[in-house]
Amino acid sequence: MSSLNRKQSRPESRDCQGVTAPFRAVSLIKRGGLPLRTSRSLLLLPLAILTLFNCEYLFDIEPPKIDVVKPKAGISYFNTLPCQLKVTDNYKVERVEVLIDGESVYEFTKEPYTVDLSVSRTGTGTKTLKVVAHDRVGNWSEAQREVKLYPEKPACSVSPTSLNFGYVTVGSSKDLSFTITNTGGGTLTGTVSEACSHYSIVSGSGSYSLGAGQTLTVKVRFAPTSTGTKTCTISTGTDCGNVSATGNGVQGPVCSVSPTTLDFGDVTVGSSKDLSFTITNTGSGTLTGSVSEACSHYSIVSGSG
Repeated sequence: MSSLNRKQSRPESRDCQGVTAPFRAVSLIKRGGLPLRTSRSLLLLPLAILTLFNCEYLFDIEPPKIDVVKPKAGISYFNTLPCQLKVTDNYKVERVEVLIDGESVYEFTKEPYTVDLSVSRTGTGTKTLKVVAHDRVGNWSEAQREVKLYPEKPACSVSPTSLNFGYVTVGSSKDLSFTITNTGGGTLTGTVSEACSHYSIVSGSGSYSLGAGQTLTVKVRFAPTSTGTKTCTISTGTDCGNVSATGNGVQGPVCSVSPTTLDFGDVTVGSSKDLSFTITNTGSGTLTGSVSEACSHYSIVSGSG
């Protein structure tokens, strides 16, 4: 059995000249223990092989390195999954494959390793993204990341965006409402809150979670405890605009009657005598009521009803 002996000197560089240099020193082949001088053409065979192929290719045992720039961890994506990769190899990257839950959805054969993947291809929900990179020699490496995909980003619509309560009597109250609607996809989340005097949220306060097309109705109450213009800003969540509220507290109507007694004195039977009294609204707003009597010998000549 013949074997080829060669000098195991380490090349100073990884280019072909450095690697093939030790083969130039090979001059003997042992056969049956006897050294035989070889022909020059036989010695040049390994040189030709190593010269034909890139030396990095022949001695590459390092797998490619993968850096997943996008998608980023902990971020939800809507409609489209951006895929941006940085893949390097000490020789050459042959191909890069992108898989979602083990199913191949895209393959790169050259740079740049960037693509936007539609959720129609990837599916929605919590997915495992895996990137597998292969070099020309056959070395490979992989990287994976968990991503959350939704068909469409939620969109918030608030209507109306302002509430005008008008004039409300001190001590009484008035309710108005607004709605929050998810006009997009996914899930719209937020919190409805206010921190205003004279205002309160009767229903719909606190956190909410709305799927596509779902609506939340929020009822707001204005109950002024003093006169004057009162304003309030109602927060509806990060993705939604605020709702402004304004109202005027007014003093209620105050009834003043003068005089409160009528003394007709002596009146001859068959004759009559008229006396009057006045009703005055000494407050604000509108004083309403009805004037009536149900007495014998008396009648209201004017101002009844």
